Amino acid sequence: MIRVRMFIDFYKIEGAFPRDFVNYLKCEFTMLYDYLGNGERFENFQLSESQAIIILEELKERNDILKHQWDVEYLEEISVKDVTVERIGINLEFDIQLYYYVKRC
Repeated sequence: MIRVRMFIDFYKIEGAFPRDFVNYLKCEFTMLYDYLGNGERFENFQLSESQAIIILEELKERNDILKHQWDVEYLEEISVKDVTVERIGINLEFDIQLYYYVKRC
């Protein structure tokens, strides 16, 4: 499981995941910056723990998240070029935590 809270955190996943998927997440991060930013510089913007983008690396991690169905706000499958990704929204107290899982063929 990899947490992305700042743009610099993307170095953790570059090369380990398909480039189109990483670019998609960078766009998601930029949209969160536009929505949640308080005037800080982009490179200083940091998501809170409950707003972090979480990438699930293993099927077991994905299954563990989905065990608690009452917390699942949504589960959607998206296509990013040739990559199929599950986007999972988990209900937290006042936020939706976003998880991403790349489906392997």
